Amino acid sequence: MAKRKVRPSMVFLFAALTAAASFGGGHLYVRSQAEKYAEEDAAMPETAMNAYVERLSANQFDGIYAATQRISAGYDTENVYNEKLASLFTQSEPLHAVKMGETDNAVSYRIYSDTAAIADASLMKNGNEWELAVPLKGQESYTLEVPAGSLVSVNDIPFTKDMLVEADVPAAVCSQMPAQTVVPHMDIYRIDGLLGEPEITISGIAKTANVKNVLSGNLIVGEEVTDQKILDMIIKCGETIAKFPAQEATLGDVAAIAFTQSYWYQRYQTVQNYWFTSHAISNFSNEKVLKCIKLDDDTMLAHVVFDYFADNGEVHRTWHIGYQMTLMKSGDTWKVANMGIDNELNPNTVDPESDPE
Repeated sequence: MAKRKVRPSMVFLFAALTAAASFGGGHLYVRSQAEKYAEEDAAMPETAMNAYVERLSANQFDGIYAATQRISAGYDTENVYNEKLASLFTQSEPLHAVKMGETDNAVSYRIYSDTAAIADASLMKNGNEWELAVPLKGQESYTLEVPAGSLVSVNDIPFTKDMLVEADVPAAVCSQMPAQTVVPHMDIYRIDGLLGEPEITISGIAKTANVKNVLSGNLIVGEEVTDQKILDMIIKCGETIAKFPAQEATLGDVAAIAFTQSYWYQRYQTVQNYWFTSHAISNFSNEKVLKCIKLDDDTMLAHVVFDYFADNGEVHRTWHIGYQMTLMKSGDTWKVANMGIDNELNPNTVDPESDPE
């Protein structure tokens, strides 16, 4: 029987297809192995930490606060925390991390700028990813005065009994009212180890705000007031109080907006009002209520600022004024019950050209 011949062209085609299949399979295998190694490398804590160091150097802090809160919940807000991170990692020398220890799901590092230690950090395993936590301990302490009986928290962390200093005491900002006056009562708390001013939440209040008492330094906490009519009224009261020493308002004008039985007013009415001579030109500008809170339905505390310009033809000057004002209701009318002066509340600086000539 004659042997069947395979045509040379068919042999060549078969060999070419075999080679192509072998090459393609090898290429797919190499690529899959490369991807596998890349994934394994990305999953290594050292690779993750190097990536985080680059992010820290670029002040990219997304996710770090949340990861830190999970292992060490604190009272600082994310904004305050990130500001502190930015100040720590703004370095002239490149950052690098040194491994300090390891457990099954976490690796601890110390971050350096050259030879100076900047912060301790931890990488924590979360599924297939590593998350960075950088716990920070602040040096700031705050005394808080909140309406008595309030349920108070910061970052959804309730205040504990050991933070309570005093309970149910008369509000210090109402101390200039006579003893028989009904005033709100406050609970006093102290928080230590913060990075910056806390944001307080009071249960049952939609929007809580802090006002720093210029006389004691304590943070007074209450419901934020945003009603523009009330804020405008507070500005007008502040301007009336400023006008009397400038001979632009009478003592009767001030009495109309004040609790005349308050110790504050009793002192104020003795103020000499000849500190500036008669003048034809004057105006107020940049009026603003920086913050205003309610301690209860009948008591408010506000910081108000404005600039006052006067010119008598020979001397002209601008005063940058800042007031802390306690207002209480007399019937349905708000009246000034106490005053504190702190011109540093005013963000404007004195223009040398506006000083007396």
